[in-house]
Amino acid sequence: MSQQSYITLNNSVKIPQFGLGVYLVDGDDTTEKTVVEALKLGYCHIDTAHAYFNERGVENVLKIAKIKPAVCQSECHPYHTQQKLREILAPHKSLVEAYYPIGHGDKNLLNEAIFTKLAKKYNKTNVQIILRWHIQYGNIVIPKTTNPVHLKENIKIFDFELTPEEMKTNFILYNVM
Repeated sequence: MSQQSYITLNNSVKIPQFGLGVYLVDGDDTTEKTVVEALKLGYCHIDTAHAYFNERGVENVLKIAKIKPAVCQSECHPYHTQQKLREILAPHKSLVEAYYPIGHGDKNLLNEAIFTKLAKKYNKTNVQIILRWHIQYGNIVIPKTTNPVHLKENIKIFDFELTPEEMKTNFILYNVM
């Protein structure tokens, strides 16, 4: 079983900070096979959400909700850090769950020089560097994959940490976009 980190929600429940996204996985058989393999590898958070909300909708719900959502699932990656959404969620101690944590496979994002440099330093892939960035940023992540190699690689991000300077460098990507 792989290492895992947990984060405490605003209702005091702990949730695995790393999981598997299955949104738009093609076919029930592929979904089942992928989820079973992920569970064997030590994944213990599988996203099976039916609907996704935008920032404005979340903000409106938070204004009237008696029970505040503990987690808000949103597209989030180094090009799109969801800083405004975080500000909306912060007073409620709600957390961001990042779907598309690697920018839907955006080649520009995946091949950013900073990620390549850090991947070499830590003997990891660029994707692993991005996923580690999410964990240290405080996100819950659910990268989607049906590729067994990627399933194994993706979860191997708990044996290293980015330095505070490296975390700041990643934010430069967002600030210039």
